[in-house]
Amino acid sequence: MNNIGEAVRTRTRLPTRLSYADHIVLLQQDTDIDKATGAINRDLASLKRFCERWKMQINTSKTAYITFSLSNPVLRKNLDTLMGGESLKRDELQKNLGVSLDHDYVSGATSKTWPIVCGSVP
Repeated sequence: MNNIGEAVRTRTRLPTRLSYADHIVLLQQDTDIDKATGAINRDLASLKRFCERWKMQINTSKTAYITFSLSNPVLRKNLDTLMGGESLKRDELQKNLGVSLDHDYVSGATSKTWPIVCGSVP
């Protein structure tokens, strides 16, 4: 798990992944939700290849996405996020390391859209 950075390398000034123990969070930011979703799906495909290489498996039942945006239409949009051909469920609230993240998290903070995927490697 320490070399997970090999798997997900996107060109951005912001971090695109966070990890702790067996928990991984992928982040993407863009003003266009479709571009951000495409980037998340590329990151998920890279992560899947990395896991296959190291004989690990992502627990998709514990994997979900959440979107942060100031745009209500974007917040209501169901994203086409896929892990190995399997659609990921949408969460309205994510709790990571005791920190709860929901749509109010970004109120007034940014004009960009953040689709975030959270998951566990068993």
